[in-house]
Amino acid sequence: MRQIISMLANRINSITDELVKATVRKLAETYIGIVAESVREAGLQQERHSRRHIEIVLSFIHLLAERLAVNRSPSYYASLLHISPVYLNEVVKEVTGMSATLYIRNELILQAKRLLVYTGLAVKEVSDRLGIDDYAYFTRIFTQTTGISPTTFRQKNLE
Repeated sequence: MRQIISMLANRINSITDELVKATVRKLAETYIGIVAESVREAGLQQERHSRRHIEIVLSFIHLLAERLAVNRSPSYYASLLHISPVYLNEVVKEVTGMSATLYIRNELILQAKRLLVYTGLAVKEVSDRLGIDDYAYFTRIFTQTTGISPTTFRQKNLE
């Protein structure tokens, strides 16, 4: 893994065309993100949690990835999984260390960060794409979670 990352870094550093360099950098970041997600899922499975709890959390994560812009309520996902919201929260907290609500918020902010960095969408369009109609509410949640506004986040990550 280290060798692959080293090869990617060397490749990026050897490119002179800034547009190509930016493209390769973004592709490398995407690849690393995919690998990190796989490692995270594998790590969840290796911990000493019951198989049922791991299945619930993985199902929750997959549903969340598909429907984050549709609904951000833990009770919505609990109903899709045919379990109670309280049980979903207990299981998610046991396996991930955070409540279902916090997990959903973190995923929302992660998606927002990706859209801000990898697309040219305006902040309002990012908010709309994530299913948040109130742009001010989105900005407030993003700022509370990250400590900086969406616009500032984009500027810092595009430098």
